[in-house]
Amino acid sequence: MTLQEVLRAKNRCLSRFWQVTDTFRREAGEGRWEGLGAFHRERDYILKSLDALDAKATEAATKLRAEERTEALKEELRSLLRERDLAIAEIFRLDSIVIELIENERERTEASLGASLRGRSIIGKFKSGGGPRSGREVDGEV
Repeated sequence: MTLQEVLRAKNRCLSRFWQVTDTFRREAGEGRWEGLGAFHRERDYILKSLDALDAKATEAATKLRAEERTEALKEELRSLLRERDLAIAEIFRLDSIVIELIENERERTEASLGASLRGRSIIGKFKSGGGPRSGREVDGEV
């Protein structure tokens, strides 16, 4: 693979990473969290592919002969790297949204769990009263 081919493949991977993140962002924004595991697995798979492509890019760059390093090649590489930078910037933007959605869901879940535990505690006090008591005594405890 030439260096340009490797960079194009890397940009396709980044585009896929972007799409996966955006799809999950939309799902999470609608309260659909069942795809969280698949989201993580897909991103991990793409990250491994990106690591392999980075190694191939390094190898291809070191194999370039001096006479192959033309201005046209340099401009094509600059263009591919700009495309990469734009994709990475968009991925960071989407990631910040996903992180915020996850944090909000975590807080909502913790609040719901806390309310559930408090409710169980109150019910437990009613059940473990130990005998007949007046409503005011129970109200005073609650």
